[in-house]
Amino acid sequence: VLGTWASIISFTALLALLVFGDPTQISLKNVGFMTIAFIGVYILARGSVSVSGAFVIPMISDCADYETYLSGRFVPGMMGTLFSFIDKLISSFATTIVAFGVASIGFADRMPDVTDTANPQIFWMTMFLFIGMPMLGWIASLIAMKFYPLDKVKMEEVQAHIQELKNA
Repeated sequence: VLGTWASIISFTALLALLVFGDPTQISLKNVGFMTIAFIGVYILARGSVSVSGAFVIPMISDCADYETYLSGRFVPGMMGTLFSFIDKLISSFATTIVAFGVASIGFADRMPDVTDTANPQIFWMTMFLFIGMPMLGWIASLIAMKFYPLDKVKMEEVQAHIQELKNA
């Protein structure tokens, strides 16, 4: 939850920097305030995403243990497969979402490239795809975590119960 909040806050700062600053001044050939600020905020933002993402894999094990606690069934393979399936399903929509996004701003037959004139439509679609879509995911994650029953105390209870099952 803290990593997700850090992601939301740092990407909001990145959005503010790009909206209120001058993104055309970001250059490694002429390093100035915008370049340094962009690199610094971007590092914080990507670091936050990495921190929150690092907890996903251990949570799969916690969910498998919780299922054993609830039903007595040992299902880590099913939990890992279910996670992998959902992850691949959601990820497979990425290209489609980008294609529909750029088509909605007039690029129906090709993707924009560096030769296209910068305009507000390209900028805002880029911000939506680069920052807005992940924000929607992080908000969904925070909502899901609000109802996530496994905290430190519950996992200690789960582990004690599983140990009793093993001993029996």
